[in-house]
Amino acid sequence: MFNLPDFMKNANNVYRTKLYIIKQDVFIADDLDGNTHIHSDDVYYLRNKKLDKQFENYYSDRILLNGKRVHTNTNTKRYVK
Repeated sequence: MFNLPDFMKNANNVYRTKLYIIKQDVFIADDLDGNTHIHSDDVYYLRNKKLDKQFENYYSDRILLNGKRVHTNTNTKRYVK
């Protein structure tokens, strides 16, 4: 059975920058005042040869290989080495 790389687990969007592969978990959130916003929990994986190979294998059919960020109103960031 194929094991998903960590950057693919619970991700709505994955894209790559010069230094990182970023996993986005995008969702609609409500605050206590009843306001609704789009939020993204982001995990930044420092790029290395292994992760780049996994990324390129998984997204080989993309027109823009590196992908793009889904813009949101708010986000949280976590960095993984």
